[in-house]
Amino acid sequence: MSTPKVNPHRPYYTPGLHHHNYTSLPSTSDASPLVLEDNNNTQLKSFTARCTSFALLKYFVTMLTSPFEVGTTLLQVQYSPHEDVEVIGIPIPLDSTFQLTSPTEGWRSLFKGQRVTWIYDMLRTVLRPALESSLNDVFGLYDDTTIPLLHLDSITANMATMIVSHLVIGVLLSPLEIIRTRLIVQSASPHCSKYKGLFHALRTMFSEEGGIRGVYLSKNLVPTLFYHTMSPLISCSTPLLIARLLHISATDSPILYGAAELTLSTLGLLITLPLETIRKRLQCQTTNPIEFKTTVALRPQPYRGLLDALYKILKEEGTRYKRNNNRKKAKVKNNKKRWSSESDTTESDISFSNQQKHTPPPPPPLRTSAWGIRGLYRGFSMQMAANIMLFVFQTMNVLEGK
Repeated sequence: MSTPKVNPHRPYYTPGLHHHNYTSLPSTSDASPLVLEDNNNTQLKSFTARCTSFALLKYFVTMLTSPFEVGTTLLQVQYSPHEDVEVIGIPIPLDSTFQLTSPTEGWRSLFKGQRVTWIYDMLRTVLRPALESSLNDVFGLYDDTTIPLLHLDSITANMATMIVSHLVIGVLLSPLEIIRTRLIVQSASPHCSKYKGLFHALRTMFSEEGGIRGVYLSKNLVPTLFYHTMSPLISCSTPLLIARLLHISATDSPILYGAAELTLSTLGLLITLPLETIRKRLQCQTTNPIEFKTTVALRPQPYRGLLDALYKILKEEGTRYKRNNNRKKAKVKNNKKRWSSESDTTESDISFSNQQKHTPPPPPPLRTSAWGIRGLYRGFSMQMAANIMLFVFQTMNVLEGK
């Protein structure tokens, strides 16, 4: 058998193999665009699928929590003054009380403002971490997604960028919060609704309330700044206080860690709930309150700002009856007199007294307290119940995992 001759120009050529030229690397001029295009399409499809799944999950969670959000908001904005309080406001014509005399609310009202809440949450989820990451890059800080704040030696700078990102995005998206509150509070009747939806509410609010400048620099700006500063500060400080001050580890003592987290979240709720109540009341104040027909009663006279709202709520809606000791003493004294007089009377006096009707003397009037915090904490029990349920679920998961 003769060996094949070797071509001097192609010394490594093997007969029968015609797929590739082994003297050089295969040409990728035609294959590279196809491979890169397939990889790009795969990554794009994966990213789109993740975004779609996250958006649908967020919408589902928003739908489940919407009835609790609606109930809490209506409790917070409802004006319930003491019977002795008299507030002179804008006269309202008789036809504007239609929403109070006819049932316009139904089960759909439990989901008022749900789409606006979903859009707000989606924008906040995307914009806030991006701004925080950009601030960390500018100042050369470790990103909290890489190293949690709990494991950093110095947390001041990272906490500052986190709070600034919450504050900036909160102020930027504050018109959506105003629209969400007004959509929840307004009457569900189509004949009484001032705002038909998100975009109609934006156009109406910008045209009636001084444009972008009037909306952002309104009375709601100061409570918005306080709220979006205190909320992230409390939520960020909770794990740090538990780990560094109380020395409780989530790994070693998960139930005790959950109890400490519940306690601190309750203390934080005592701080943020009054701010949230004042914000929502200021958000309901429009330039033309006669056109804004609401499900619950609002204060007829608008608040002038954060401090004025705080003072008026404490003064007008925090009143409770105080126990009057003089009233109790007078009642006991009248009973003693009645028994002593009955023991000293004769039979004729008894027969004569039975023929007459004795009316007891009127009791002394009840005294009322001038101040109270009840109006600032409406909806507290509802949010407290949600925190307790979360603690119970976490505890059950820990016990099942053991």
